[in-house]
Amino acid sequence: MWGLFNLPAWLILSFGMALILNQNVKGHDFFRTLYYIPSVVPVVAAITAWKVILDKNAGWLNGFISIFRPGTAIGWLSDYALQGMTMIAVWTGLGAGMVIFLAGLQNIPDELVEAARIDGANSFQVFRYITLPLMTPIIFLQLILGLIGVFQQLNLPLVLTQVGISRGAVPPRQIYLFMIHVYRQIFISNRWGYAFSLIWLLFIGVTLLTLAVFWTEKYWVYAERPEEGR
Repeated sequence: MWGLFNLPAWLILSFGMALILNQNVKGHDFFRTLYYIPSVVPVVAAITAWKVILDKNAGWLNGFISIFRPGTAIGWLSDYALQGMTMIAVWTGLGAGMVIFLAGLQNIPDELVEAARIDGANSFQVFRYITLPLMTPIIFLQLILGLIGVFQQLNLPLVLTQVGISRGAVPPRQIYLFMIHVYRQIFISNRWGYAFSLIWLLFIGVTLLTLAVFWTEKYWVYAERPEEGR
C-alpha cells in the first residue's frame, strides 16, 4: 500500500511542478530553488517539522481544517499514518524529481513545438503528442528509481514513530514497512540470519520487479530506432 500511495503521487506532482516551472515567467529561477530546498533539508529536521504540522491535538493541519470543521482531530501519525507519511515523503522528494523532469523538458527541441503550433495544435495537443512521448524515457527512469526507493524506505517511519529510540515502539500497521521489520529483527530481536535472508528476498523481489518494468518499456517508452534496411 505504501508504494501505491507514494510513488504515483510523487511522479505526478514532480512532473506537474516541472511543467509549471518550465514556463518562461518572471522569477522562475527563484521558484525552482525554493521548491528544491526540501530535498536538501536533513531527514530528521524535516520529520520534526512535519510532526508539528500533523500532530493530532495541536497540529497546524488539523487547526486549519478546524476552521471549516470545528473540533477536527485527525490522527495523521496514527489512524491515517499512511497518508501522513506519504505527505512527508512526497514533500521531501519533490524537488529532486522536479529537477530531473525539468532537465528532460528543457531538452525537448523547440522546433517540434513550433511546428505543431504552426499546424494549429493547442497546448493540450502539444503536451499529448510531443511533450509526453518525448518525456517517457525520463518517466521510465524516475519510475525505476522510485520503485527501488519505495522498498528501501527506512528513515522516515523509523524517525517518525521513534522506533530507533524505544525498543518497544512499533509503527502503525499501515507504515510497518519491510525495512522496519528487518531493522527490528537485527537490532531488537538479534535475529541476524533471518534478517539477512529477508534482505536477500528483497533484493530478488526488487530485481524481478525492475525486470518486469523493463519488459514493458517497448510498449510505452518512446525511443528513436533506425529504420529497417539501414
